[in-house]
Amino acid sequence: MHPGDSSLPIGSQVQTIELRGSLLAKSSKKAVVGFAEAIESLRDTPIGQEAAMYGPLRDIFCDVLGYPRPKVVIDVAGEGGRPDVTCRAPSGLNDRSGKSIDIDWIVVEAKAEHHAFSSETKRELIFAKKAKYIGPDTAWFIMVDPTRIVARPTLSAALTAAVNDIEFRLDASASEADFRVKFASLAADRAGVPERLKAFRDGDTSLIATEKLIVAPITSVRAENQLALARRNFYSSLRRTTQALQEATLQTLRSLKPELARIEALVGAFKAKYGGYDFDPYTLKITGKPTSYERSKSHAGDAGRLTRALRKAGSIARLALDGLPQFQARVGIDDDDQVIEMFAIETANLILARILVIRFFEDHGFFGKNRYVCNGGVAAFQKWREAFDHGYTQLLKNA
Repeated sequence: MHPGDSSLPIGSQVQTIELRGSLLAKSSKKAVVGFAEAIESLRDTPIGQEAAMYGPLRDIFCDVLGYPRPKVVIDVAGEGGRPDVTCRAPSGLNDRSGKSIDIDWIVVEAKAEHHAFSSETKRELIFAKKAKYIGPDTAWFIMVDPTRIVARPTLSAALTAAVNDIEFRLDASASEADFRVKFASLAADRAGVPERLKAFRDGDTSLIATEKLIVAPITSVRAENQLALARRNFYSSLRRTTQALQEATLQTLRSLKPELARIEALVGAFKAKYGGYDFDPYTLKITGKPTSYERSKSHAGDAGRLTRALRKAGSIARLALDGLPQFQARVGIDDDDQVIEMFAIETANLILARILVIRFFEDHGFFGKNRYVCNGGVAAFQKWREAFDHGYTQLLKNA
């Protein structure tokens, strides 16, 4: 019977409701599994039953490495397929509603087959097939069989398993303390693009120029796999960077619309009073075209005040009076919102193209042996900027 059925005595109804509440409370609590129990479950996985490994792996990621349970998902489609287990972390970006966008930080391939990842040859065969799970922001590819857990950094100049694969044997000596030490770099408190960017700004240059789009000669399967991954991620990164830069530029332009309208109103009133105007986008100086002696007497003061207001607005005034009008005349579109959107796309693409030109110059020795912009880290870039005595905007413009 339904617990609310009036045919039940009041006492029975209360007991039934309390029992149901107790069961719900118990089912909502997460199952806390000890490290030793999780490792034992992995070791005892029956052949061919990979799904039995997913739960213990998630428990290790959550209870040992510190990932929140909602951030560790099982058999869920990601950027390039459906990894067995995925640990997600912040990308540092928000969507249009302001919600943080997560990335696939760790992807896991599990094999319920003893010694499936015991040799470099076996690992490379699987890596070649499953590297499709690895996105541009993915930091780790993990391979697990009942005998070992192998973590491979996806960004690394080292192309041999002996150098950078982290291997943890699932034998009787496996301890949680040893696991925490070996996998410290995979912990949740070091996960995500913001943490990686923070380390870069603090002077960590270990991830600069690690990925090569050309490797000659290719001397190993590992090098071949890494080259294929680097090329795929380069194109994916370029596409995503373009989209993110276009979106950021568009949002910035939209946020400036009230200020653009204010400047247009000021200049519109000045134009109506003085029969037109001339504007110098470099000096931000504006002058009118007075048609009478009376207008001429007030012109100098009004033009000076408006010029000071425009210079205070800076690049926004230049955008309102020169950049956007010229662009609108060139594309021949009257819809202001559409003009803003097209202008944002063109601006973002231009910025990215100039950044790529700088990179090309450095890679091909246009600056000699100096690699200040791209491969020296933030500190070197600051020195380069100071040497030219210009801000970032000017350097980008000169590119």
